[in-house]
Amino acid sequence: MKRLTVKIILIAAIGLVSFKVMAQKSKNNVPQVVLTNFSANYPQVKLEHWKINKDTCIASFNWTHRKYQVFYSKAGGWLRSERIIRHKTSLPTEAQLFIKTGKYASWYIDELKSVKTPSESLFLVSIDNNNGNAVSYDDNGSVENKVLYFDASGKLVNVIEL
Repeated sequence: MKRLTVKIILIAAIGLVSFKVMAQKSKNNVPQVVLTNFSANYPQVKLEHWKINKDTCIASFNWTHRKYQVFYSKAGGWLRSERIIRHKTSLPTEAQLFIKTGKYASWYIDELKSVKTPSESLFLVSIDNNNGNAVSYDDNGSVENKVLYFDASGKLVNVIEL
């Protein structure tokens, strides 16, 4: 029994060390200026992980029980921040009204986000026309996905088809 306990502890320790090394490798690819700017802007958060996509460094984390992503250029410049919104009541009133009574009122809401950039604040509403069921299709056999962009006042400013 004692040998089994020692083996389990040893395996757990090796797994923990491996995990720490992998986490450090992903962080090591992020330029120091980005790490410094992130720490200065978000000193209170515990970072979940970094992802690098071409020339963009993306930090993902939870803060105040909400999911965030922050995007930086490799030169350290802040590009945008995204926060997942849990419910459409967090949207501006005009956007809520459009979603409830507008052209896409019968569509399913897949995701809500608040996005801040250096020049503007937006709300993104990802929708589809198949009630969220990935297997179900409409009469034409196709599913449409769109992203609705609302400004800070709730006015629809753009619709992108995916």
